[in-house]
Amino acid sequence: NAAIRIAEGTTTIKDGYFTVGTDASGIANSCILVATARPSQKAHLKIYGGVFETKGNPINGWYPVINIQDADRKAGRATVEIYGGIFINYNPATGDNTGEADDTFVAPGYKSVETTYNGQQAWQVIPE
Repeated sequence: NAAIRIAEGTTTIKDGYFTVGTDASGIANSCILVATARPSQKAHLKIYGGVFETKGNPINGWYPVINIQDADRKAGRATVEIYGGIFINYNPATGDNTGEADDTFVAPGYKSVETTYNGQQAWQVIPE
């Protein structure tokens, strides 16, 4: 489940508040999921600002605020580039759940810094 699914084309987010609730068992859903429906498609997400939050219990300690389908990422069919924004309970510098060293969504020349947002742990992406 996801609040927004990007299956094809390029989506650019410049501002706004994006949040998603839980599944039936209280587990956090993806706020934004980048996942193609067919191998011939390409899906790209660029974020320049906004606030992003996933409610509920984390999945193995991880909140899927911005998520990319692993197979699409590995095949080069899906990308995420983050140039700005605030991400609650989620550090976009760690990408999604793969744990690979190059798994970052923060664009080159930008960094993710820890902060708080409405009393919650958050990360903000800013220029280096």
